[in-house]
Amino acid sequence: AESVGNRLLPCVARTTLASSLTRLGEVTAALDEFATCIQEAIAYGNSTHAATILRNLVDLLVAVDDARTAAVLLGALGGDDVKETYGDEARRMEAARDVLTGDRAPTDVDAWTAEGVALRMEDALRVALTAVEAHRR
Repeated sequence: AESVGNRLLPCVARTTLASSLTRLGEVTAALDEFATCIQEAIAYGNSTHAATILRNLVDLLVAVDDARTAAVLLGALGGDDVKETYGDEARRMEAARDVLTGDRAPTDVDAWTAEGVALRMEDALRVALTAVEAHRR
């Protein structure tokens, strides 16, 4: 796909790999894959797949106890301009919300989520990349 200039298909594959690595507990490898996905989404303006990347990243952020960034991204993903998710992905987002609200003061989670609602998708990707890079150190 890359050899013919298709940037979406490799990004979808990398997101799937990163999400699978997260579920296997391979945090370092998952962070590396997510970093590449996010960098490419920013560089190539891949708004089509950006929400999917961020939804899958939320699971990893919850796993590494980055509640603030996870809540900010959940807020950004709840914006009117973001297509609603369904199925397993929707169930994982709800589970992430449950973990966040169960482990933190509701006012903190609400404030972080509200911060995310105000973000454009490109800004949410930059927030995500900053967090991923911080966890890679």
